[in-house]
Parts: sequence; C-alpha cells; structure tokens
Amino acid sequence: MRQKVIIAGAGISVAPPSNLPSWWEYNKKLIAGIKTEVLELCPEAKDVLKGLDVENKLPVQCISQIIVSQGASESYFPLLELLNGTCPNANHFALAELARLGLIKAIVTTNFDTLIETAFQNEAVPLFTAVQKQDYYESAQITACKLYKIHGSVHDYTSLIDTVRQKAIGLSPEKRFILENILSNSDIYVIGFSGADLDFDLDYIPLVRAIESGSKITWVVRSNNQLNPNVEELQKRYPHNVCVKEMELRELFEKWGAHYREVKKPLLDTTCSEYEVKLTQRIKELFSSDHIGKHGCVGYCLTLLDMIDAVEDANKLAEIYEKKLDVNALKISSVLGINAFARQKLLSKDWQGALRGYNAVIKCLQHFINLCREIRETKDVQFSAEQFRLAEQENAQNLAAAYTNIGNVYYY
Repeated sequence: MRQKVIIAGAGISVAPPSNLPSWWEYNKKLIAGIKTEVLELCPEAKDVLKGLDVENKLPVQCISQIIVSQGASESYFPLLELLNGTCPNANHFALAELARLGLIKAIVTTNFDTLIETAFQNEAVPLFTAVQKQDYYESAQITACKLYKIHGSVHDYTSLIDTVRQKAIGLSPEKRFILENILSNSDIYVIGFSGADLDFDLDYIPLVRAIESGSKITWVVRSNNQLNPNVEELQKRYPHNVCVKEMELRELFEKWGAHYREVKKPLLDTTCSEYEVKLTQRIKELFSSDHIGKHGCVGYCLTLLDMIDAVEDANKLAEIYEKKLDVNALKISSVLGINAFARQKLLSKDWQGALRGYNAVIKCLQHFINLCREIRETKDVQFSAEQFRLAEQENAQNLAAAYTNIGNVYYY
C-alpha cells in the first residue's frame, strides 16, 4: 500500500475547539472592518457598501493584496498571527495518529496556524516542519512524517504568503522541486481546501505533475458544498486520476483506522467569543491606524467596487466622500482615500473631479515634504538618514504619478 500525502486547507481548523475562521470568514471580517471605518466618515454610504460582499462577486484572493498595496504594507502581516490557535481539534489529532500508524508520509498545508504541529507534539509523534528554504532541502533526508507549510507560518512573518502578487509569482523553485518529489506516484487526499489558490495556476501546487507521474487524487468535500471550478477542471482533464468524494472527515479518518475523538476541553481558557472580540479589535486597530484611517478605507472600497464592476456604486461613494473633504484641512493620512477618489473620477471621465482630486493629492504630498523637513531640522530625530531617503523617494514617486494623471486629464 502506498503511503498517503495529505493536502490540508483552512477547513480542517474550523471545528471546535480550534474555532479558527475559514479563509472566507476571515476576509468577511476584514471587509466588515473596512466598512465600519467608512461609515463613520460617510454614514450616507450604507446602501452603497452593501454590494461589497465576499459572497457576492468579491474575489477573496484580492482583498489582502489591496490592503497591503494601498497603505497597510508590512503592518498587515502581524494580523495573520490571529489565524493561529493552541487548541487542536479531532482533525489534527487524527492526522497525528495516521502518521504514527505509518499511513501518511507528508502533509502539505496552506495554513499559517500551528495546530498540526501542536497535535503531533501532544501525541509524541515525530514531525519535521518545513517553512524556510533550507527546511525544504533538509526534509529530503528526513524519514519522519513531514509538514510543508507552503504559505509560511505565523511564527515567522517573513515566510507568510497571502497577497495576489505573492501567489502570482508561484511557489519558489525549492518548494516546487521538493513537492514534485513528495507528490509523485502517491495517493493524494485533499481535505479542507477549496482549490481557490489554483486560480493562479492549475499547477500552483504541482498536482498536474503528480498526476502525470501516476498519482491519484481524492478531493474530499462536505455534502452540498459547491465544487470549485479548478477542481472540476482537474477532474475533466484527468477523469481516471481525480475523483471527488462527498464525506465528512470523521468518516474518512475512521475508514483509515484512526480513532476520531471529539476534543471538548480547550487547552486554553480563551473562548470562541473572546477570540472573535480580539480579532475584531486587531482589525479595528489596523484600519483606524494613522497610515490607513477612514480615508484609506474609503480608498479600499472604491478600488473593490471597481474590481467587481459596481461602477454606479463607486461613483456614488466618490460623490459622498468628496462632500466630506475639507481641502483646507488635509493630512498626509488622507492621501490614500483622495488618490482612490481621483482615480475613480478619472475612470468615470469626470475630468474636473479628477483634477480636484489629484490637486488635493499633491497638496497632501507637499505637506508631507514640509513635515519631513521640519523633522530633519529637529535635534531630537528618531529616524535614520536611510529612512528619510526612502520616504522622500516614495513621496517623489507619488508626486510624479499625480502629475502624470493630471497630464492624462488634460490630454483626454
């Protein structure tokens, strides 16, 4: 009997006592946090924002990319720490038992959390975890069950992969090389993973290469769950190698001989409701921060509405937002929202509105230049020369973009 390889997604960590949000639920909370900030500034936009729904067109894969690229930058990634947990559930313990029985040789996961590792440790089952490049190369010499965290771990922010830009690049060469070998000529079972990441490439996780080497894939889904189009495409291309089974994970694990035990007593006193409160609070702290704020959240909404072709709603939000702007009291923190507003006016061919927006952007950026000069002249400076250089370089790029867009307005 061939050893099995498990590909596990966020779905395995949803059940209690882990109670981690699914990837969909997490992104719904991000959107809710953004909307809250916008409505504090523009309460009239309540109906306009109804269209921003993860369940309705909004591509969940793009949300983190927009947040990171429009203001949050590296400050977004610590938020992913809250996708960790310390209370493994029956799924995690079943994986540990199957590894002890010698039935699985490796687990490939997109999860950031450390619940699999905790379950193995609690059950005293050897597990080698690969996160960084050197770990992948070292894993080739390991005989114990291996855990490949292809999107990184919360314990190492530098390893985290979450944005569209990161995923569009694809997995690193060392990850692909090792995974191709692990998945080759194997029985692969996919659990708790929708397949949405395969939007970037059907072979994002080298499943196609695995199938062509003789591997069989069983994609496990819950009853009545809608199948991801990527899974349907794999099944269509390789009908003899890919099958979909509707079943609960308990049924699957017990079929393999694992004792599937419900874990009722949490290892920590933190309750699900306390976790929800903490996650909501951290999201609030991120979106209300000085470098994003209400204006930045308006910018997120305008970008997302454009992304789902809700042009009318985007135009309405831009009109509501402009009425809230006081051009005589603009701050550098306003630039994210104003820039998105100006872009929206440009897209809708409201040339005068675009000019008002980009002129306001320039005013914000010039204010920032003056602020930097004042800080540099202060004796009690806490910023290095390199930090000033990078800030001035970014500001110059933003100014150049604003002037270029004003040129576009006059051209058209």
